[in-house]
Amino acid sequence: MKRLLIAITAIIILASCETADVNTEVNNVTKDEISTAVKYYDFGKEYLKNKQYDSAIKNFQKAIEDSAQYREAYIGLGNAFENKMYYDKAESVYTLLSEVLPKDAAGTVALGYLNLTLRDYSKAEILFGKALEMDEKNANAYFGLGKVYEKKYSDSNGILKAIDCYEKACQFNPDDLTIAYKYGKALIEMEKYKEAQKFLEQVVADHPNIVGPISNLAEAYLESGDYKKSVDAFNRTLELDNTIVNAYLGLARGYQGLKQYENAKDAYLKLAEVKPGSTVPYLYMGQMYLNIKYYDSAIKYLKKGTDISPNDTRALLLLGQAYFFKGDPKNVKTEDDRTFAYDMLSTAETYFKRIIEIGGSYKSEAEKGLTNIKQWRKELDPTRW
Repeated sequence: MKRLLIAITAIIILASCETADVNTEVNNVTKDEISTAVKYYDFGKEYLKNKQYDSAIKNFQKAIEDSAQYREAYIGLGNAFENKMYYDKAESVYTLLSEVLPKDAAGTVALGYLNLTLRDYSKAEILFGKALEMDEKNANAYFGLGKVYEKKYSDSNGILKAIDCYEKACQFNPDDLTIAYKYGKALIEMEKYKEAQKFLEQVVADHPNIVGPISNLAEAYLESGDYKKSVDAFNRTLELDNTIVNAYLGLARGYQGLKQYENAKDAYLKLAEVKPGSTVPYLYMGQMYLNIKYYDSAIKYLKKGTDISPNDTRALLLLGQAYFFKGDPKNVKTEDDRTFAYDMLSTAETYFKRIIEIGGSYKSEAEKGLTNIKQWRKELDPTRW
């Protein structure tokens, strides 16, 4: 790394004697240098995009050799080093950029993001704050600071501070969809659904074919109970990108909110198809059918969940509850009904005891289930009268 820094420093000294005669994103260089530097930069950017990091590094270095104040080449070089997990080298490049362009916040912002990656949130916070002192309208610095607040402070106050940063980042760079996506997501996390909808509706209107804002808007509609709009937005999301797993879940929940249970089931089954190792669709279906008292359907799909994960205590709890409700004494009219109810309660008991045996989540619910079974058995006892 010392050799790299010495070489770049020498180039900077030479370049400082040259006169700028054009106004481009590379500063203080001649037309020929710009042409060569941009060529190498474009090569480096393409290699970086294709994860060919060594080739990216070579081309970014050549771009810097030809234009020692080429801000974007330094950022690209640092990113390539970061992707190879050469964090010390990335830090050296960003630090050098700050020295080469001392009035430009780009190097400081890049160092902030590097420390964010390294989970040194306190240092990242200081660096983003320093960048904002240099440029109070730097959207990237506000965005990074928002991410720091989300990571560093787990309480709601941290999210509120993050939202404020994301809002300012959107204000200073309204065309950056990554920032818009994060701002919308943060509003949803704080349950500011109406604010999220208003903001995201405008973003979607401006960018109708970009999937991220539409997906966020669908989530905002869902959480606020506007199920029809959520279904439309999730369907649009899947039209644009049918690999977004959470969109199937959101679509199913939207249909469920509309009480369109067959459509909800189809969406849950599609989720199970695209994510075959997950118990999530079966848990949601089990809960849905429990809510509408379709106990046999609940049992059918919950057992598919336990086929995937036999010790999933949530699935075991829902199975216990489904069998428990099938043993309701109120449904007993004949002796055959009574026998059936006893059998259902015995099966429910098995699931509740299994949860207690496993330990962990839902133990108290299982114990309550066993208490309720005892009460219903008393009600089923014909001799109690």
